Amino acid sequence: MKKLFIFISLFYSLSIFAEDIQLRDLSKKDAEDVTKEFSATFVHTAVAAPETEEGWGLEVGLVAGVSNSPKLSQFVDDSGGKGDDFKYIPNAGLMGRIHIPMNLFFELTLLPEQETKELTFSSSSFAVGWNFGKSFSLPFDLAVGYERGNGDLEFHQEAEGTNPAMDVKFSARTTSYWVGFSKTLWFITPYLKVGASKLERDIEGEASIFIYSTETDESFSTSGSFMAGGVNLEFGLLKFGAEVSNVQGVSRYAGKFSFDL
Repeated sequence: MKKLFIFISLFYSLSIFAEDIQLRDLSKKDAEDVTKEFSATFVHTAVAAPETEEGWGLEVGLVAGVSNSPKLSQFVDDSGGKGDDFKYIPNAGLMGRIHIPMNLFFELTLLPEQETKELTFSSSSFAVGWNFGKSFSLPFDLAVGYERGNGDLEFHQEAEGTNPAMDVKFSARTTSYWVGFSKTLWFITPYLKVGASKLERDIEGEASIFIYSTETDESFSTSGSFMAGGVNLEFGLLKFGAEVSNVQGVSRYAGKFSFDL
């Protein structure tokens, strides 16, 4: 599992920055759109149905996926780069989930700091929820959940024309809350979550990267919708999951491999 985790981490680093991305001369709309796509990557997911069983339960594994990034791709194209290299932003991490009596559940994802010559990246997220459908003996799972996510990204931009080389830092704080439904049918558990989200993010360069301001940093905050749908397949201790979600118009696709103990 350690080797698989390292592979996924390296895949993230090498794929998203296969070529140096140049974030310069951003308009305010560009900056808001590009940072939204980055921050949506850090919204929590354990690719898990909002289910609980009697007593205690523990699940540990790996999650990985991609977020659509058409605004980033278009900006890179317009800047003379290869936008096709930036159509998706990958993400990955370790995941853990525990449910306890009273049908409460807690989730955690973590990608410890990864560093290459040009890139430093880390992320973490958590969720807490209550499956009141189980508590009230409904024939299906009906739950409420609250999620938080954090991510930090720093990369190096080479000098271009009169623009100096610099490091660019990006950080995000995400919040989502939802009502979720799931129903186990033999070994298959489909689920749906619908709610709202908030994306807060900061971007900073060692010199200004904006065309509308001489400031070296900018902050944005947007609120909007959250929706996720997926399926979990369980074979004894092994569990597989797939999920499609949309966060304020940013589409994400994720998968999971875990051990359900």
